[in-house]
Amino acid sequence: MVCGMFAELFPTATDLAESAFSCVSRHCFREVVLKRRARFDGRGFSDLRPMNCQVDLKQPLHGSCLFQRGETQVFSTVALGSPKSALKTDLIEAAMGGAKEEEFILHYEFPPFCNNVIGPVLQHNRREIGHGLILSVSNAVCLHGHFVGR
Repeated sequence: MVCGMFAELFPTATDLAESAFSCVSRHCFREVVLKRRARFDGRGFSDLRPMNCQVDLKQPLHGSCLFQRGETQVFSTVALGSPKSALKTDLIEAAMGGAKEEEFILHYEFPPFCNNVIGPVLQHNRREIGHGLILSVSNAVCLHGHFVGR
């Protein structure tokens, strides 16, 4: 907001304003973290946000869970199918030698409003893809021999 007001008053100095704001905010952040030995939100380095987990919230599903840590909330569900219901690759992938079956599929969404960011919900971002991959790999280890890699 300050940069926007500055840009209206001095349209030719927008780059200078952005650079100055970036420099001051970086200095303030370092000051809090290094000298006050605290995170920017005021918590100490060893302070943990409260956690809460509730399971089996939706009975028709094979599993459901509500996980909360600080202001973050995740509602997860699991529905199991038979090995014959595994996702098979399409014909083009099969023709190129990449035919395989996906027996474990994870759908993960983290829209911008989840962490107070304003923006369009268009496609998956790096955070969603990275978190989804971490969850898939960790679940694959737990499910190995039962559903994955048979």
